[in-house]
Amino acid sequence: MSSYNLGLFLKDLIQQQGICISELSRKTALSRECIYKLLRGDVQQPELSTIIRLARALHTHPLLLLRKLFDSWEFRNAAQLPAGRSGDAVGFLGDVTCPDNSIVSVNAKFTKVWEIQNTGQQAWKRRRLICVDGQLDLHMKSDRSIGKNSTFQSPAQQRGLIPAQPELAIPHTCPGESIRLSVDFTAPPFPCSTISYWKMVDENGVFCFPKHEGLSCLVQVVAL
Repeated sequence: MSSYNLGLFLKDLIQQQGICISELSRKTALSRECIYKLLRGDVQQPELSTIIRLARALHTHPLLLLRKLFDSWEFRNAAQLPAGRSGDAVGFLGDVTCPDNSIVSVNAKFTKVWEIQNTGQQAWKRRRLICVDGQLDLHMKSDRSIGKNSTFQSPAQQRGLIPAQPELAIPHTCPGESIRLSVDFTAPPFPCSTISYWKMVDENGVFCFPKHEGLSCLVQVVAL
């Protein structure tokens, strides 16, 4: 394990974000002594809970910290789902607004915000996030009569969320950078549970991460 590389990476993150050790200690519930040991590379096998706490406090993905810890190993991308381009990877940091099963009223207008991170080695250039609610590909492996890649039409529009736009541009994002993406929605006119799916495409409209589920907005619509 390369605890020294992890320490250097943590130092860079701390410097970039202008956070002091005392503040980092408060946010992570880790002692100052523990943090200094991590920065020096004196902790050979930090606990996973420690990595997660640091990642949350420093607004980064735990995968990036783990990669630094295992820099000298040969399975750095083993846990990644296949991407359209070699060295491309994405990490989901969280729902900034409207987490799954949030309650909204009928016909309500609201904004969904996701935060993701470029965890690969390729910069994201001229990419877009598009709504894929109109047509979903289901892999029906259990039913040979249907076929492996059958097409499933999404529910009628009146039962789904209505986005203000079907796509949005993704800003240029370098490896290690995180971004927030937001979409304005209008809820359907009657109570229901509904979801909207979004996926990243390149400048040619090709899915960047075809095997990934993508981003979603799941809400419970109620009549108040």
